[in-house]
Amino acid sequence: MKVSGRMSDSLVRQGLSMKDIISMAVKETGGQGGGHAGAGGATIPKGKEEMFINAAEKLLTAHAAKGVVSGSPGLKTGAR
Repeated sequence: MKVSGRMSDSLVRQGLSMKDIISMAVKETGGQGGGHAGAGGATIPKGKEEMFINAAEKLLTAHAAKGVVSGSPGLKTGAR
């Protein structure tokens, strides 16, 4: 399963990185991923979509709790 994400410029300026979020979340799924601050992508094993989403949301929530994120970033996935 391929996943990708984008980060708004304002979130990047606040110190958030899509590459970091994807790279950390993919470790829990056994997949591979990367990118740069504004965009990233990964390949994760089929059936691990919810695990990936939960890990990424947990990371985003942790950043929000630290006051790094203002606004409400969200995640979307889709099969390709």
